[in-house]
Amino acid sequence: MTANKTTTPKLHAEHMNLKPLILIAIAALAFCGCTQNQCAKYVGGTATIELPPGEKLIGATWKDANLWFLTRTMRPNEKPEAYTLTEQASFGLLNGTVKVFEFAPTNTTR
Repeated sequence: MTANKTTTPKLHAEHMNLKPLILIAIAALAFCGCTQNQCAKYVGGTATIELPPGEKLIGATWKDANLWFLTRTMRPNEKPEAYTLTEQASFGLLNGTVKVFEFAPTNTTR
């Protein structure tokens, strides 16, 4: 009586090179699900926010992964401005930046 030998498939060298590509694909998919705000906060980089015309920025803050803005209506004598919210991360790694832009009101009658 002979015993059946089970063999395991051998991986060839070309299959071993797929591992880094699979890891890169997973990382790319993870970043695709990341909003611009989340990427700026958690990974670094720059997010750009354009306020609706006629809105004036008062302040901005993070709440978990969400960026909150306090705005008010722009007064007739005010001009649009640009603001930069910069993260000062520990060790200077993965610093994020959020740029906020205001625009003049499109309708001068309120």
